[in-house]
Amino acid sequence: MIIHENRPKYDFWIKLALSLAPTLIAVLLFLIHYNFIPSENEYEAKMGENILFASLIGIMALYWLILPRKYEIHEDRIKIVMGAFSYTVELKSISEVKRAESWKVFAYKGIRFATSAKNAVEIKRKKGVSILISPSNPELFIEILQRTMSDAMRCH
Repeated sequence: MIIHENRPKYDFWIKLALSLAPTLIAVLLFLIHYNFIPSENEYEAKMGENILFASLIGIMALYWLILPRKYEIHEDRIKIVMGAFSYTVELKSISEVKRAESWKVFAYKGIRFATSAKNAVEIKRKKGVSILISPSNPELFIEILQRTMSDAMRCH
């Protein structure tokens, strides 16, 4: 049963960084298709277009597969939902949940699912790697997660 659900916050800089590669590829594709970048022959132009188009589709598919879509708090676990799969953290494996310093979004020794420096939440684990996420409402997320963890501890 889902107790709480929160969407990730994407900062402007992460949206900009994520859009650079697809934009560059789309511009190159346009320039080759309309012959602004000349090629030796039509086969070479078509091959370039096909490679760029496949690269564009690949990058977009990769974004869809691995970028966080939502964070769910269940009775016994946290579930980080992405496009193709999800990552689960058992509540009993968590030692601490707190707001993370903004620099940890760029340099963190655990798993980084964070997409916002201002909304970063660190989930420290007793064993295993810690996790960094960025729910759109971090204070509410932490509050509900801590309450759910204490409820789970009381039940067991």
